[in-house]
Amino acid sequence: TLIFNPGEKTKTIAVSLVNTDLVEIDETFMINLTNLQTNGTAVTLEDNQAVITIIDNDQSYISINDLSVNEDAGTATLTVSLDAPVDTTVSVDFATANQTALDPDDYQATSGTLIFNPGEQSKTIIVSIVDSFLLERNETFLVNLFNPQTNGFNVTLADNQAKVTIVDDVTASAEINVRVVNSPTNTQPNGEASSLPQNKNWVSEWSSYWVEIWIDASSPTGQGVFSAAIDFDYNTQYTTATAIEFGAAFTQNQAGSINDLTGTIRGLSAKTNTSGLGINNQLLFARIKFEPLAGDQVTLDLSGKSIGPYELELGLSSYQVSLDADIPVITSLPSFNGASIYANPFDFNDDDQINFRDLSIFVSVYNSVPSASSSDYAWFADFDQNDQVNFRD
Repeated sequence: TLIFNPGEKTKTIAVSLVNTDLVEIDETFMINLTNLQTNGTAVTLEDNQAVITIIDNDQSYISINDLSVNEDAGTATLTVSLDAPVDTTVSVDFATANQTALDPDDYQATSGTLIFNPGEQSKTIIVSIVDSFLLERNETFLVNLFNPQTNGFNVTLADNQAKVTIVDDVTASAEINVRVVNSPTNTQPNGEASSLPQNKNWVSEWSSYWVEIWIDASSPTGQGVFSAAIDFDYNTQYTTATAIEFGAAFTQNQAGSINDLTGTIRGLSAKTNTSGLGINNQLLFARIKFEPLAGDQVTLDLSGKSIGPYELELGLSSYQVSLDADIPVITSLPSFNGASIYANPFDFNDDDQINFRDLSIFVSVYNSVPSASSSDYAWFADFDQNDQVNFRD
């Protein structure tokens, strides 16, 4: 009951409101005035009813989650959510869309309508995934939400797209082998050979040689080599890299630069447009020719009485093989013993010539006993190493 004392003109009525998280329509209730008591004064109940409108301040957002799923999982289950309950039926349409994953090779396209009954906050979309035996890159497709129906409630489509990543479950590898040979190995027209050539363990100071790089891609997926890339290092003191020859199959995007000052070959790479290579045979990627040039020298170790061996320090780094469809795979490099180089023992004065000057040195120690000689050259002149420099030498 409201009581107006003499002279008072205003009174208030306070009504408690309940704040909920439920998304609702605006709601109303009434306050009615009744039983007016005026003590005979001229007071009239002119407006006896007030309508109170409760404006809902809650909002709900529709969203869908991104997802990664293994290719062998069979299905991808995506969750579509309302972040707050809604006091009405809400619906939203969905459909898949290709990206790098394609229907029907990688997944089965689907579409439909999700219906949230009053109070429901979660629905799922299930997409079938196709398990392929091939080695592939991870692939993606989209699930799009559209056309929300909210019956006028404050519901917003906040995140309308999910990206589904199909993680490939197939593994494969490739192996790189390095061989030192005197001359280029014969291959089939496609650059393959049934076996690796024998590695040459040592080379002499004045001879040229080749370093060949081979690939073995015997993968269970039956996918051949597509490309290869490596960096190569060598000891530039003894020989010079003078030429790069790619295997017969590697005709595309050939690259690689020789820097003999640093003893490096960087960015040695190429691709092939022939499929199925290197699966059952060894595949020649490239070969590098090394020659003894004017600036190269393998000197006689006079004090140590040695002509070698000295390591050529051949090595690979940053190597990567990709199989068909340009898929990078785990690339291994088995243990490689490399090769050594020996000084030419007949070039006594290390001038890269065998002539009368070397003969003169030989004559100077002729008939000497190296173990008792004061000459640094006596040991080198004893070619048969019997501790005598004589006619046999």
